Amino acid sequence: MNKNGTLSESRSSKLKLPSINNLTYYNQIPRTSDLLKSSQFSIDAAGSLLISKFFISPATMRFDDLVEESLFELNKIITNKMKVPSKEAFLNKSIQELLEEDGSLRTKTDNEFKHFITSHGHTGVMTKVASSINNSTIDQLSRAILTEEGIFLFLACRAIIGYEILDCEGISANMFESLDLVKSYVNVQLVDKIIKKESLEVSKKEVKILKDKIENTRISYFPGVPENTIVELIDDLKSGGKLYQLVMNFLNSGKVTLDRATNKESLAKKMVDYLLKLGYNEDFNHEEEESTTQEENQLVPDEFEAIEGVGSVIKKELIEVGIMSFSHLASFDETSLKKRLKKVRANINYGQILEQAKFIAKGQFRELLAYQDKLNKR
Repeated sequence: MNKNGTLSESRSSKLKLPSINNLTYYNQIPRTSDLLKSSQFSIDAAGSLLISKFFISPATMRFDDLVEESLFELNKIITNKMKVPSKEAFLNKSIQELLEEDGSLRTKTDNEFKHFITSHGHTGVMTKVASSINNSTIDQLSRAILTEEGIFLFLACRAIIGYEILDCEGISANMFESLDLVKSYVNVQLVDKIIKKESLEVSKKEVKILKDKIENTRISYFPGVPENTIVELIDDLKSGGKLYQLVMNFLNSGKVTLDRATNKESLAKKMVDYLLKLGYNEDFNHEEEESTTQEENQLVPDEFEAIEGVGSVIKKELIEVGIMSFSHLASFDETSLKKRLKKVRANINYGQILEQAKFIAKGQFRELLAYQDKLNKR
């Protein structure tokens, strides 16, 4: 070693020490954008756990991607745009209706629901509510919904404002009762998402019928199931659904005599189309009936001969006094109908005619067939 502290090369050794710059102990790992994103996500997640007083531990079960997407979008809308509704709106309107209401959305990005909780002194009780839920054994779907803080606070404000509940147990119970509101919203969103995803040809009228049908229907949110359920509903809507099987059962019941060459499947489809035109709607909620004035202005009369006891003569008499549809006929009682008709026939049971008209007007064809069976047995 030299006096200045550096090593001098040994003359007796032929070995040379390698340069420090050339030493390699491991292969360098490139820092990708994925690693950066994961790191940032971990930091953000950890930060949110520390900051949020209303954190609900996430569900361990995976749900359908479109369901999770709908919950995420709803949470974002509530957090960033939705105004706190009035007591009456909370109690009487669905989430969909609240979002469609004029003035229900704002342009600011602050969370009004969180502001309401903190500014009205409910932070303490809501912290207890969150702790209580975390310590309870709730189902995985409820946990997945309540994990979204915006939805959690929306349901809490609904309990506090709408029902004026202020204690921890009462708020928790009311929030769980209100989860169906969130599920109804998700169901409606699933209709649009699945139609778009599968590029299905569905008219606006059919979409409305589907949404009305599925809004309050319990469906499974496991992966792939919502899509199968809604596609099946669409197929049922377009084909008449259970009505086809009902017609086939009727054709095979022996109540009708068919030629051997008759194609029952083809005949059943034609009968389904006809019944749907009459307004049959066993599986789906139909649109509201037209007003009496509109019925009176109908140009083409309904096939009144479908009613036991109505032939060409009675049909003509009904048409002559402006009764053109089953729903219009069903709006009368026996006394008012007799007053409306120009001629009342003693051999006609108008009560039975009206009863059958009501079944048809409501789309209750099973009940109609059962009622007509009783009449024929007499």
